[in-house]
Formats: sequence, structure tokens, C-alpha cells
Amino acid sequence: MGQLLMRTAIGLGVLALILFGALWLLTSLVIHFTPNHHRLTSAEFDHIAAEAGGEIDKVHLASSDGVRTVAWYLPARAALGSERWGVILTHGGGDSKTFYLPLAEQLRADGFDVMLPDLRGHGESAPSPKGVTLGITEGRDVAANAAFLADRKGVRHIAAGGVSMGGVATVMGAAQDQRIGPLIIESSSHQAQTVFDFILANFRVPPGGTRWGMARAITSFGLWRMGADWPDVRQGVLPTWRLARSLAPRPVIFLFGDKDPFVNEAAVRVFAARFSGRSEIVIFKDTGHGVYPKHPQQFTNDVLGFLNAWRAGQSA
Repeated sequence: MGQLLMRTAIGLGVLALILFGALWLLTSLVIHFTPNHHRLTSAEFDHIAAEAGGEIDKVHLASSDGVRTVAWYLPARAALGSERWGVILTHGGGDSKTFYLPLAEQLRADGFDVMLPDLRGHGESAPSPKGVTLGITEGRDVAANAAFLADRKGVRHIAAGGVSMGGVATVMGAAQDQRIGPLIIESSSHQAQTVFDFILANFRVPPGGTRWGMARAITSFGLWRMGADWPDVRQGVLPTWRLARSLAPRPVIFLFGDKDPFVNEAAVRVFAARFSGRSEIVIFKDTGHGVYPKHPQQFTNDVLGFLNAWRAGQSA
């Protein structure tokens, strides 16, 4: 009987190690995944900034965990009154600070100072020791940009927005620096499962390999490795789901496509309600993931309307 128990214990231990190793391997595919975007050199970034008309300052920042990042600072072309208004616009996974540059030019012309960060591991910024964390640790980079606007540029009113992973980073950054007010969330929600499933599909992980609760185990294990807190790991959701409560009430605008594989209207409406503020939801027809490149003018009009309503309300 003693030998049987010993063999059973050893067998269970081996199975546990195999499971742990499998989870580690599968989640590593997600953590180290980068979409196939061309990574520009510093000279190429400088050329883009010069072609945009100048008055774009390259800023070197340190996030709260010591990761060094780079951002573009675009001062407002015309100040409106004595108050300073700023907006942080954050790209998604595999992209860079150039993503929102045309929108930033529109906003600075309308009196907003704008920050365009390179998230850690992207653009000119240093990599993160944790790899890609779907916006969880990247939120520290957004908070560093808010601190730059507030502490070094004297901007009292700060809004922030981002696309996909950048949207998650935006919410995470707002939770770390309460000086961030209104939020602009493009093609992003609190759901983690669909993102994990999509990335694993890129590595041809067969659907059968993530059945019988394995998909949920991969998501929760991955969130734990990315630094999510236990309540988020247990529920298998991004920390933004929990943090939205602490950010209430504040105005939030959600913009996404009706054919987005990662974001659906029902999830966005539930998520928006947790902010308990003035929430707007804009759905773009026949559009997949990421709406700004496909509908730049409508997107710009919606964002400007949202920000100007906030500015008018604060100035009243």
C-alpha cells in the first residue's frame, strides 16, 4: 500500500510538472508574440517627425518599474485661455507612436498638447522583462506620459486613449495616475480569452488543444505571468474589469467595429457601465479590429466632439 501511494504521488507530481510546462510554453507564445510589423529605426522615426512639420519633441521617460521608453510630445499650436489640455494617444501591439500621428496633428491644432508613446518593446522604447503583457505592465508607460504632461508641462487636464492593447494600457495607466480623466478606448475591452485564442491560432495550436477548460487555464496562467492580481487571474479577465470601478465616474468613449473578432457590443456595454460616468459607444459598420485606419475622418470627428464636450464642461 505504501509503495502504491508513493508511485501515485510521483505520477501525479510528474503530471503536474508536464501540465505546468505545457502552460508555460503556450503562454510564452502569447507573451513573446509580436505581429509582423516593420520596426523603424530611430533615423526613420526622426524623418517622419520632420516630415510632419516639426514641433515634435522626442522625450525619454522612465516608467515606475524602471523601463526606459520614448514618446513624441506635440505642443498645442494655439493655447485656448490660461488652461492647458493634454491627450495621450497609445498605439496597439506591434505598432508605434506613428499610429495616431495624423489624429495628434488635428488635436494640437484644436488646442491640445499631445503625447504619442512608444510602449515598452515597441518603436524606440526598451523591452520589458515580462515581454508583451496585453497592456497590463504597459499601463506604467501611459502613466509616465501623464506625469510628464502634468509635472513638466503644467497640463492640468489630461485625457488618454488607445487602440487594442493600447486601450488596456490606457485604463491601467489611468488607475495609476488619477490625473488622467476622460478615456478613449478603441477596439478594446476587458476580455482576455479571445486575445489568447487568436495568438495561439497564429502558432497553429489546434482547437482540440484548448478544449475541456484548457483555454481558460492558459488564459489565467498567462495573466498570472503577466502580473495580473489574483482576482483577475481567477476570473480570467484583464485587470481593467476590476479597475473600472475605481476609475468611476469619468467620461469614456468606446469605438469599435461590428466585425471585430476580439470585441463585441454586449461586452463593451457591460464594461462601459462599470465606469459609471458618461459613456459613449460608437460602432463602425462592416469594420474589423482597429477602426481609425479605416475611418480616420469619422473617428477624428467623434474623438474631437468627445474631447471638446469634456473641455467645455470643465471650463464652465
